[in-house]
Formats: sequence, structure tokens, C-alpha cells
Amino acid sequence: MAEMVTLLAAILTGLFAVVGYFTQKALDRRELIAERRREAYATYIKSLFDGMDQAREGKAFNPDEIYWRTRVVLYATDDVLEHLARLQTMIASAKTDETKHAAVKVSFDALLLSMRREIVGRTNASADVIKQVSPIIG
Repeated sequence: MAEMVTLLAAILTGLFAVVGYFTQKALDRRELIAERRREAYATYIKSLFDGMDQAREGKAFNPDEIYWRTRVVLYATDDVLEHLARLQTMIASAKTDETKHAAVKVSFDALLLSMRREIVGRTNASADVIKQVSPIIG
């Protein structure tokens, strides 16, 4: 009987060790992806603004934007990708129509809120709060 208890304890210990290992691996992977998302989002937005500045000055397209756009596509959720696609479309059309500046701001703020929800998880920040603190003034 004592041998059965010892065997059962060894089996349970091994089972919990395996479950713990795989659970920790899954958590580590989520943390790594979240860190890569934060890095990709922050740097993409910076390169986006740098690219806009360069375009205004008549300089060539910013190659960093291509790299970071690719990183965002790889790590972003579908919601962030949809907001990013809308923003890119609006930016392209705003180049020929200055009246669309407000729509670009709204789209950019929606993208920021989507990224924030993804990175932070639970957030009570609303679109109005993002609008007030948005880096695009207008």
C-alpha cells in the first residue's frame, strides 16, 4: 500500500511539473509577443511621423516605416490591423484633400485606442480621453 502511495505521489508530481512547464512556456510566449507589439507599435508610430515629415520636405520614403509596418502586421491583432488599414487609406486620400485632416485624426485616435486595449488589456480609456491626449492636434 505504501508503494502505491509513493507511486501515485511520483506520478502526480510529474504531472504537475509537466503542466507547470507548459503553462509557464505559454505565459512566457504571451509576454514576449506583448513586448514585441509594444516595441513595434511605438516605433511604427514614430517612423510614420518621421515619414510624414520627410514627405513634406520632399525626401524619399522612409525605409524604417516599411520595417516597422511589417512588424506590426506580424504581431498586431486583427482589430489593430483594420484600424491601421483605415488610417493608411485616409492618409493617402488626405494628401490630395486637406479637408480630410479631421477624419485622419479620428482614425489615428481609434488606432491608438485599439493598440492600447491590446497592450494594456483592460482599460477604461474612452475615445474621448484618447482624443484629448492624442499627439495629433486639431
